[in-house]
Amino acid sequence: MSEPNIIYELNLETSPGIGNEFEPWLRRHTSAMLELSGFRLATLYSVESADDAEHRHYCVHFLLESHAALEQSVSEHAAETRRAGLEKFGDQLTIHHRVLTESDALSPHAPDMYCRNCSSPIRGQYCAGCGQRSISRVITMWELTRDMVGDIADLDSRIWRSLIPLLLKPGHLTADYLKGRRARYMPPFRMYLVLSILFFLLMSLFHDTDNLIDDTVVMSDSEMPLDQEQLDRVRKSLDEAIPENADNPEVAKRLAEVRSNLPQAVPDEIADLPIEDEVLSERAKENCKDVNIDMGDSFMPWISEEQAEAKLRKICEKVVADSGRSLLKGLQENFPKMLFIFLPVIALVLKGLYPLSRRYYVEHLLFVIHFHAFVFLALILELLVVELAATIQFPTWPFTTLLSLYIPYYLYRSMRRVYGQSRVATLYKYVLLFFFYFFSLLLTALATLAFTAFTL
Repeated sequence: MSEPNIIYELNLETSPGIGNEFEPWLRRHTSAMLELSGFRLATLYSVESADDAEHRHYCVHFLLESHAALEQSVSEHAAETRRAGLEKFGDQLTIHHRVLTESDALSPHAPDMYCRNCSSPIRGQYCAGCGQRSISRVITMWELTRDMVGDIADLDSRIWRSLIPLLLKPGHLTADYLKGRRARYMPPFRMYLVLSILFFLLMSLFHDTDNLIDDTVVMSDSEMPLDQEQLDRVRKSLDEAIPENADNPEVAKRLAEVRSNLPQAVPDEIADLPIEDEVLSERAKENCKDVNIDMGDSFMPWISEEQAEAKLRKICEKVVADSGRSLLKGLQENFPKMLFIFLPVIALVLKGLYPLSRRYYVEHLLFVIHFHAFVFLALILELLVVELAATIQFPTWPFTTLLSLYIPYYLYRSMRRVYGQSRVATLYKYVLLFFFYFFSLLLTALATLAFTAFTL
């Protein structure tokens, strides 16, 4: 448990004859005291006294770290300070001191006078220096849960004050942020991180990559021997997929045909065949043996062509052996990281499109971060709607079509609001940005694919 706040208080009374010499001396004395070990903060007050208007009254509060610092100050410095003051001002100066120790006996939930984190004086519930709450007691689990749920349930919280305009008011958050209205909204980069992480988390929950690849392999590669467990898993997946595609008769019909053609059990002669990793590895080597890899003279000049071809064949064998599972999983893990390179590139494109806007590069980056935060929010809503549609069986094409049109419109409206140019100028730069955007996105996707493949 931390030691309570200890305040060493000096009360000083001066006669009118001292003049203006006393205050500079008192400030020098206070600064000298703060250089002593254990002194954390000093606050100087001018005391107004209605009973004695002729004399000047001062009060100094020294915040100390511990009783040991107090004892050292009293024994070594207090007497010397008193002597120096009386020697300079004589009987025109009167000094009294006392020690104040924090007590919670009367009000256990009262705010501290000084912040326990940065020692700044507190005027209210929160510290103006660091923002820490003045109440230092340990909070309960109920209070922690209530604060967390309250931020989400409270319609006036920063979450909703950020997400609602982010979704419905293109460019509003960026324009407000650049005008200095920032405390009411979530920090832009934090909002982008939260929404991107939530999107990829929902993607992994709603779309099981392994099951998707398993089903594809079964329907496309009839030569691959299966055991009974795999066959049952495929049949179960098809049973779930047929009603989910009821709004698409062609797909549902095709899945039903595949389901009807599956055997009820694996024949004994097939069930006895080995399908271990060694067999898959040999099949992958056989499939990749005759692959013609023509890389050109300038591809990867830091290694020889033979080494590069050997590496690419190993990648081919790895992808074929596990039907692309490791590659697809690596892409899912690496693509969010590559976006951190993609976003600054688009901000640089905006800097080039608006050379006379007098905006700093980081302001263009802020625009890009807000736009991509909106994109992730829109995709999250689409995922939720699609999953809900699969549950209660209603068509999703109206929503997905509307969203596909809204995202490019949102970008145009955001550019108009933030940069304030005419419709014609904005449309011209919008088309250029679109071109550079998808060109950069394509390069980023190819770079992610290459990086993922070479790190398998």
